[in-house]
Amino acid sequence: MPFCPKCKYEYREGIKRCPDCDLPLRAHLREESEPEPMEDAWVVVATAPNEMEARVIRSVLEAAGIPVWERADIVTALNPLGMGPLPEESIAVPESRVDYAKKALRDARKR
Repeated sequence: MPFCPKCKYEYREGIKRCPDCDLPLRAHLREESEPEPMEDAWVVVATAPNEMEARVIRSVLEAAGIPVWERADIVTALNPLGMGPLPEESIAVPESRVDYAKKALRDARKR
């Protein structure tokens, strides 16, 4: 059964577009961790030392209307308390929005 990628409503076979969202239907819904499919490549524009700072960066970009994909990596540096590696969050945006994203982040730091 096809699904609308925006409202996530399930439609009968044969339906090609969501009448409410006016988007083409997909065979299945994407996982939450997957970036929204786009023609652009995704480019990391910022990293954050923790999830809290990553959320702030993400909210600045989303408020500017920029699609965001956030991914946690493991860095090799050890925690000062000796509790293992520190997580680092990578924040990526579509390649066509990189300059706009960098400007939004610079403007947010000035506030």
